[in-house]
Amino acid sequence: MFRAKIILTYFVLLCVLTGGAYFILNGQIQSSLEENVEASMRRSATVAQHSLRLDEVALIAKAQFTAQGEELYSTMRLTNNELLYEQLFAKYPEAKTADGVRHVAVYDEPLKVDELRMTEAAKSAAATLNQDRDLYARDPAVPDIFMVLDQNGKSVAALGRGRKRWWDTNVAKTHPTVLKAVQDNQIKTEIWTWAWNETDSPALYRVAIVPIRPTASQSARGVVVAGTLIHDGLAKESQSLLAGFAAPGGEDTKSSAISAPEFAFFHGNKIVASSLASAEEDELSAAAFSAQNLLESDSPDAVRTLEFGGKSYLAMARFFGNQFGVAEQPAGFIVLSPLSDAKTPVAQATTNFLALAVAILVVGIILILFFIQASRKPLTDIENGLGEILAGNKDYAFATESKDETYLSIIQGLNLMSAYLQGKPMPDDPNAHGDWGELMVENDTSSAKAAPGKVTGVALPGMGRAPKPSSADAPKEPSDDQG
Repeated sequence: MFRAKIILTYFVLLCVLTGGAYFILNGQIQSSLEENVEASMRRSATVAQHSLRLDEVALIAKAQFTAQGEELYSTMRLTNNELLYEQLFAKYPEAKTADGVRHVAVYDEPLKVDELRMTEAAKSAAATLNQDRDLYARDPAVPDIFMVLDQNGKSVAALGRGRKRWWDTNVAKTHPTVLKAVQDNQIKTEIWTWAWNETDSPALYRVAIVPIRPTASQSARGVVVAGTLIHDGLAKESQSLLAGFAAPGGEDTKSSAISAPEFAFFHGNKIVASSLASAEEDELSAAAFSAQNLLESDSPDAVRTLEFGGKSYLAMARFFGNQFGVAEQPAGFIVLSPLSDAKTPVAQATTNFLALAVAILVVGIILILFFIQASRKPLTDIENGLGEILAGNKDYAFATESKDETYLSIIQGLNLMSAYLQGKPMPDDPNAHGDWGELMVENDTSSAKAAPGKVTGVALPGMGRAPKPSSADAPKEPSDDQG
């Protein structure tokens, strides 16, 4: 019963301590980690927004460099300049019309010349991080869309493989913003779903539309359109930037995935590019736009929890400029921080702590039983010694291997008591040669009242009565006789 009480007390105390530590790990620490994840995600969304905005400004700078050229402005007014028309017609005799002459002239210069200029600018800045380069030298060196449109929104010329003969397409029919840029004589930015021909699959582009005019005071004679394709590679580059890697492609992919949130671009209620696997994109679309509508507000601080792919994510959506509430299908990006990954250290620590608590419990019980057994061994020796004496072994001497002073004192007392009761010499007196009674007589001869010559017995409880003294030993009463 005594052992059970000690073990039960130890078990209860350990459970209380373990429960308290478990509450701290899964309550306060986990809550703090979740708050840190949310704060980190807000910072990541802001960094990504600024980075993408810088890419947009770089697009504007490249388009503006071409749009401000005096030669392009003159070529776009070819029908009003007979002398220039004759010069260009003589240079390009294969062109049969004024529009044809304008097409080949614009394609050769400035488009092909500026393509070479942008490529060389990027090469010369190759040793510099992309975010530290001049806007004109930033990657991608040549935009995925780089075209010139006239005042009516029809194509004049465009860069790209196989597009030398691409012209006279009415771009304003599907993207009327180009006409508004001409009319307002202002730079516009927009999201385009664009395909070069009907057989191509349309893709999503961020475009900058810059009026063709050498100075802001002149009327626009058309626009230069520069656009960047939104694709999975751009999403992964954004993820790498959020992971802290300045040069995308040079980092370890696994490390980047662990240290940075997931990144996805959306258009309407569809994910068009992301750092996720293709199968997870469909699950993200369902979770973001069906289970929770991320398009219902443009609050930059709105954080939602999304469940997909067997994980829990904190999600934050940011819209591209002039998209929310204006575009029929607004576009933007989503930053996703895996909440389950943030909880992993706590879960691992909790598991390890519980395993350690169980190990401490088992080892503790074993040690308690060992020490209880070790502490009871001297008592067992004493119990065995009493049994020996009761069985008639009067020569038995109590002994123990214990170093405990209490047990040693008890053993010494038992040996002294046994010697006293049996009239033996003291066990620890090397000078004693006789029995206990003789030792007492020798030591007390000078005493006025000496002890009896021999101890014949002492009455102890449960040990019977002491023997009656003999008549010879009985004290004599004083006589009344004189003399």
